[in-house]
Amino acid sequence: MWRFQRRQGAIVCPRCSRLVDVRAARCPACNMWRPSFWGFGPALLKMRSLPFRDGILALCGVLYVGSLALYRSDQHADLTVPSSAALATLGAAGRLTTVLFGRYETLLTAVFLHGSLLHILFNLLWTWQLAAPLCELYDSARFLLIFLFAGVAGNSAGVFLAGNGLLVGASGGVYGLFGALVWYGFRRGGVFGARAFRFGLFWAGLGLALSFTIPNCAVWAHVAGFFAGAGAAAALGYREQRPSNPAVCLCALAAGIGVLAAFFLYLGFPPEGLDELARMLEGR
Repeated sequence: MWRFQRRQGAIVCPRCSRLVDVRAARCPACNMWRPSFWGFGPALLKMRSLPFRDGILALCGVLYVGSLALYRSDQHADLTVPSSAALATLGAAGRLTTVLFGRYETLLTAVFLHGSLLHILFNLLWTWQLAAPLCELYDSARFLLIFLFAGVAGNSAGVFLAGNGLLVGASGGVYGLFGALVWYGFRRGGVFGARAFRFGLFWAGLGLALSFTIPNCAVWAHVAGFFAGAGAAAALGYREQRPSNPAVCLCALAAGIGVLAAFFLYLGFPPEGLDELARMLEGR
């Protein structure tokens, strides 16, 4: 643990970029409290460039392949569509799994599950496209926080405001990235800001309009994810407005660990009645 802590010397203040003693309680230039974060700041700030996007894509891909392998039967002719029993077993959200079983970690695990090949391709393509500019505008740590917060908010809206079916997908997180891009363009202004604002608003609006034409599409999850992403972006700020501090990076680290912990809790300690639910969904 101590290898990540700097105990002496000087560091660059995350807020004002001035040199400050690692033991200083406040930065003498900008008055930032604990700029070194008790010596752990330099190590935590490295998270601003970690490839969280690749981790999201990899986890979604692994879980999609795993969901295809579970509960396969002659009733599932389409090999690219996971069964409802498989999705419920892996952590899909819904009135049954989230509310009835009381497993609210499914609001997070469901972000990384997908119901078809088209579903996962669409979500991962937009995640890939939006992550690159947003990691530049916000940084990688804030990108992860925005994505996960919007995903959980979207799933919460889908579970409590929509129907009784299972809810899966990163759509809430993707719309949250659109919301973050729109917020950035609105706050920054100028030619570049206006283009970012129009791009995010156009594609988010088009996607939302198409959502009403797609059967079983979680429209409320898209709407909630968009506004949650914009709200998270407003709270966290972007690079030009507010450089990341160690506390934000620590939150991103905790969020990443939280994803793994949510899957560990649900898969390692499945709720009572999950087997019966899986058999019911399979029609056995």
